Amino acid sequence: MEVKIQKQIIDYFSHFEEFYNTTRTSLKDCQNYAAAINKLIKRCSNIKQAEIIGSPLEEFTDLQSKLCAIILNLISEEVQDIKTKLSTLEELFEKLCHKNNILRENCKEVNWDEKSALVKGTPLQPALKQTLDSMQKPPTASEAQKNAMKKQKEALERKHREERNIINKFRKRVEDKIINFVKDGTKPNLQFEPMEQMYRSIIRDIAETAGVQVISFGQEGVDRYSVVYLKEKGPSEDEIAVRRAGGMWDDEKASEMAKKRFEMVKQAALDTEEDKNRKRKRGKEELSGTYYKQKYAHLIGQEAAIDAAQKTNVNKSYGEVPSENKKDQRSIEQTMADIKAKKMKKAENAGNDEIPT
Repeated sequence: MEVKIQKQIIDYFSHFEEFYNTTRTSLKDCQNYAAAINKLIKRCSNIKQAEIIGSPLEEFTDLQSKLCAIILNLISEEVQDIKTKLSTLEELFEKLCHKNNILRENCKEVNWDEKSALVKGTPLQPALKQTLDSMQKPPTASEAQKNAMKKQKEALERKHREERNIINKFRKRVEDKIINFVKDGTKPNLQFEPMEQMYRSIIRDIAETAGVQVISFGQEGVDRYSVVYLKEKGPSEDEIAVRRAGGMWDDEKASEMAKKRFEMVKQAALDTEEDKNRKRKRGKEELSGTYYKQKYAHLIGQEAAIDAAQKTNVNKSYGEVPSENKKDQRSIEQTMADIKAKKMKKAENAGNDEIPT
């Protein structure tokens, strides 16, 4: 019995430590959630008070109401996270109360004599009985509180089921649209309405499975949307530039951008030709990058290679001595014989120096 009580005490305090650490972490998280909610509320208030009449934003219909709706969705997500933390703490507290009640019931049957196996030989356990007696019984929840907690838990589970159903329906609808888009093959792209990052990630997953490419445009949290393209018919540079600038891409816009690009190319060609004519008139025609003689004329001069080759003339004299007198007139055989004679003479002189006097 004493061993069983010891295990229950260890289990109880381990669970109590887990409850304590979880409570501290959840409290910090809830404080962060509250700070984020306050920032979102302030941002929503600023959006409502903003005057967009007479500004470029006036052309966007119901811009303020749409932005406020997005912010309210973010606030509801933060509140939902706080409720999830609360539900987790309530479950841990119920388990802690249950373990406390079991421990109290079992401790009633223990012999608290100092010679008992539970107390004997442990310096900290003689005060165990007093510690347990001083512990207050945990508060019990009333029936109304239990029913409220139960209803809250059921509502949370029901909301989770509804969210899963919405996501599944959205996935099915996106799959049908992308499949029809790939089968058709004539449309340049498939554009979706602005949505949250979670739904855009679903579109991206389905597109990767279908073998098409997805690019997102717009500002995150405001009007960011996804556009699907076929692998072999990706967006042009003009389309990407227009969409990233916040504009809409259609056939009229494509014709306008093509016309602008043609005018730019034409103007660049005219500028290049005009620059060449101006340099030619000044006698400084643009040099070719492959013709090195003209490219590096400022370094090597106008004459190079064979044109710059000259006949080498031998100097007639070096100082006051004529060059002819400095030439070696001996043959190779005579030169070798002279070298050998010098070596023999050197060896004889070395031998004479070693003879003692």
